[in-house]
Amino acid sequence: MADLPLIQFNNWRDPQGYRLENSNQLVVRNGRRKDNFDVLEPLKNKVLYSAFANVVITPESLLKFVQSYGPLTERGHDQGDEVRRVLWHAARMRDLLKIMLAQRKNRGLAKTSGFPNLVLHAAIDWERRTFAPRWAFRPNTLLDGLWLQLGQAITRGTRLQTCSLCGDWFEVGYPSDRRLDSKFCCDEHRVQYNSQKRSKGG
Repeated sequence: MADLPLIQFNNWRDPQGYRLENSNQLVVRNGRRKDNFDVLEPLKNKVLYSAFANVVITPESLLKFVQSYGPLTERGHDQGDEVRRVLWHAARMRDLLKIMLAQRKNRGLAKTSGFPNLVLHAAIDWERRTFAPRWAFRPNTLLDGLWLQLGQAITRGTRLQTCSLCGDWFEVGYPSDRRLDSKFCCDEHRVQYNSQKRSKGG
């Protein structure tokens, strides 16, 4: 199976953090415009799209996500991420993930609101070890990058499973590091589940 096109994206995060404003309608930075910021590469986590869809359900959970990975939209760096808009995108991702989880045919995707238009740049990049040419995609925003990750997962036929402990989606089989018969999103949850089961006498 061919490697996926590389996703190159740098985001920046206010080291002073973020807060909810205007009755939880905006996530805005605490620092001033001229303050320094942290540079991040959040999309190195190749399943961040799944974490976004699983976690971002309320204004408070969106705030926590931004605290970790930086703003999701261009507006987020200056005027603030619009909570309603970002929560809408997270809900649409959950719709698509449910379809993937149910392993429906591709035409089932048309029954949802589908993918938004993404803004990204494409360039030829050179693989560091072999110097072979490959496509590199550069999304404009973190939100575009998350949709791009999800699009890659769908088009390569990614298989999803729900964790028996937390209920979150996670990828199984190639190219993930989880076996096809995995029941847990991580080893920590497997240990915790079995520990709880033993304590209940199961």
